[in-house]
Amino acid sequence: MPKFNEGGPKDFLDWAYHFSQLAKLKHWNAEDKFLNANILLEGDLLEAFEDAAFTDDDTRMDEEFTRALRKASIVVLPVDYSETIQEELWEMRKSRSETLADYSKRFRALVRQEHTLARLHEASPMCEDALCRLYKRGLPYDWQNKYDASGQVFTTVAALVHFFERIEQGERRLHRHEPQDRRGNQPNSRNPSFRGNNRGNGHQQRRRGSRGRGGCGGRGGRGGRNGNSNSSNSSNNNKYCSFHRTNTHNTQDCRALHHDNQQEEHQQVDQQRGLHNQSRSQQTRVEQRQHGNGNSSDEEYLFVGLHTQSDNPSPPMRVMIKLESGRDRFQALLDSGCSKSIISAAFMRSLQQQQGQQLEESRVSFQLVNGDTRSDGSMLVRFRIPQLKRDAVIVHQFEVLPSLPDDMTIGRDLMTALGLVIDFKNRRVQWDGSELAVRTTSGTEESLPRPHQGLVEVNDEIDEALAGDSTDVTPVDLLPQHLDAALSHCYLKLLEEYVDLYNGRLGRNRLDDYILPLRADYVPSHARPYSIARSLEEGARREIQRLIELDVIEQIYGSESAAPAFFLRKVSGSLRLLVDFRRLNKFLSRSPYFVPKIREILLRLGKAKCMSTLDANMGYFARRLAPQSRSVTAFCLPFGKFQFKRLPMGISTAPDEYQSCMERILGDLPFVIVYLDDVLIFSENETEHLEHLRIVFERLRQYDVTLNASKCKILRESVDYLGFTLTANGIQPQKKKIEAIQQIAEPRNKKELRRFLGMITYYREMVPNKSALTARLNRLTSKKVTFVWTPEDAAAFQEIKAALARNVWLAFPDYSRTFRVFADASGRQIGGLIVQGKRIIACFSRSLTATQQKYSTMEWELLSVVEILKEYRTMLLGFPVVIHTDHKNLLFPQRKLTPSQTLEVTP
Repeated sequence: MPKFNEGGPKDFLDWAYHFSQLAKLKHWNAEDKFLNANILLEGDLLEAFEDAAFTDDDTRMDEEFTRALRKASIVVLPVDYSETIQEELWEMRKSRSETLADYSKRFRALVRQEHTLARLHEASPMCEDALCRLYKRGLPYDWQNKYDASGQVFTTVAALVHFFERIEQGERRLHRHEPQDRRGNQPNSRNPSFRGNNRGNGHQQRRRGSRGRGGCGGRGGRGGRNGNSNSSNSSNNNKYCSFHRTNTHNTQDCRALHHDNQQEEHQQVDQQRGLHNQSRSQQTRVEQRQHGNGNSSDEEYLFVGLHTQSDNPSPPMRVMIKLESGRDRFQALLDSGCSKSIISAAFMRSLQQQQGQQLEESRVSFQLVNGDTRSDGSMLVRFRIPQLKRDAVIVHQFEVLPSLPDDMTIGRDLMTALGLVIDFKNRRVQWDGSELAVRTTSGTEESLPRPHQGLVEVNDEIDEALAGDSTDVTPVDLLPQHLDAALSHCYLKLLEEYVDLYNGRLGRNRLDDYILPLRADYVPSHARPYSIARSLEEGARREIQRLIELDVIEQIYGSESAAPAFFLRKVSGSLRLLVDFRRLNKFLSRSPYFVPKIREILLRLGKAKCMSTLDANMGYFARRLAPQSRSVTAFCLPFGKFQFKRLPMGISTAPDEYQSCMERILGDLPFVIVYLDDVLIFSENETEHLEHLRIVFERLRQYDVTLNASKCKILRESVDYLGFTLTANGIQPQKKKIEAIQQIAEPRNKKELRRFLGMITYYREMVPNKSALTARLNRLTSKKVTFVWTPEDAAAFQEIKAALARNVWLAFPDYSRTFRVFADASGRQIGGLIVQGKRIIACFSRSLTATQQKYSTMEWELLSVVEILKEYRTMLLGFPVVIHTDHKNLLFPQRKLTPSQTLEVTP
């Protein structure tokens, strides 16, 4: 910790706060078993604080020093505080309204403090036998008598607690099955209104001699005695009158209720008793968690849940929150019922690779509802909650469990230390003045923690919402973790040198301003603004103001044309502006610029071992519009008219212009692939990749193209690009894209079916025999066929999705080796494979036309060979190729070709 005024915060109180945080962190590392104690010795703390804060020993700022300690929330305990704790243990008593679990928690907290201070003073803590005597001393006398009468002697507090828990459970069970108002109906009851002669207060004289009105059982004054004498009869066990408090008859059969006022009184009694029973049916289930071996006296209690005894209990609410750890984003469960914060073993291993923390030994064992589980250890985890506080880094010790449905569970210990509050009614999380609306799900009560469902969404905007702002990413966050010290230093120096490229600023492309190519017959048009929902109006105004501040749009007060605009809510909660430029697009002359084919892009990555992906920050908005073209981009909203100063989305010429722009900037670099705002850089080794990145960064700075750092991946062994996962060994479909296709429901019309088949066609090279699988569904897309979905179509639909889910890997071509082409044909489809050794390079298949289906077998086989060579001509031409066919007639030359064969072999 630097001295005051020599580094860090200049304000004395802020400096004291940072001092306390370091002191607490050191204390947690030393005493990881007592995370919530925050106990620091007075002498050591004051000496360290004064040495760092004051340069002159004669200078004392007592008042300010005290305020600093209070603000830092440091608990300063004197040396003799352990004696005070022992006195508190001696005086502890369990109140009647307090549960045994709460009493044990108070006892445990004092024992922890006493043990901590004893170790810090190098003294011996209280022995287990003394703690057992103190624990028993604070319990009710009748419980102590039951313990003495049992003749058992427990030498550990844990066993003693378990014994008294059984006593408490037995009393609760007795109270639940024999309520007080029923026990009063026994012959020995002291309450005269419950005696067997049924002489209740207020009804005694009226019931004595009347047979019709005085008795409830139809036998006058003897009804009460009969009722008591037959109380043990099984036929009367379920009978009870809440008005007369007897089990001789039911409430609805009571003959004494013939006046309206008595009926009203009877109903009130029933309602009150119902509420009483309902409140009593709620129980708190508490399970014990024990530290270490049998000689330890530190018990942890895990709150399982408050539930109502009913046939259909409502499932508990689960609160999930998004966290960040370096470059990784994940979700954690907020569980106020879990006394310790825990992480799964699988997630722990990923954090170890990223943060470099080691797993520490832990003897904590958990006794959950579904069985005992022992902790694998504990680990210090660093993370942030960006949606609440982006600048606050949280460091906490987590217990590691072997199997958990959630990656991380934030328990009561961390929530208490942070002051994190869950508002279940409004479904919000509050922390230090910040508030966040969270998503909640329902779980079951089978075990704890409970698996969450319904949180997996396959959507590109999910990544955007989790990514956060580019301004939050530092060079260290972009730095790869697997590099050695020398290369890591070089990459870090490069990222720090070009930090202006990803500081969140919107660039201003230095190419000439873009002029929209309007046709001569352009006619301005003006539309009425679309209405905006009341709930979106405030957010819409904020989004417009943000775009004005970014110099993307400007407000205008007069124009000949205006397109309607509307807003859509993104997954992150913010709004996206959409303008309907369909009428303007009719008068624009496109100059189509080629977008590279994905297959050709991937074939260039043959020897790539290191890859990086860059994402241009708000790509289209970095391209400036010429002043004379801005007026035609005007749009209207209910609260004003605006026009674009940058290239807007929705213009038909925008993709052509932007691709052309990026090609002018980076197109001449052979190690760069540009697909609109996605840039892929590939190299053969780390040293070469460093130089390639420097060239690209310098080119982007020259043209003032900035990056969205939260979506950039630097020096990765595998990256996601254009729906594929690229590695040094090959490519495969991106996992989340395949999951999205797997979740598509069966199509209800031709439009939905064409959309599904289009997705399959995008990954056609990853699906062997794709044409045969899709032949049946392709038939339904014809205009001549009525769309009727049959079970056979449903089976074909599922078969296609299963074939796509097999995760076929395609290897990059190695042009130093021979290509082998395997071709085959049938009466309806042709297909084949291109392989090198055991590696599949490409899959090919297509259906035959009606004319081609009339060919002979030899012509089908020849056609399959010719078509696959044509399809992959750019990859195979000029390199050795061996063709494999199962039709031997193709091996012999023919002097004369048929007309169809002539067409097939003609290039």
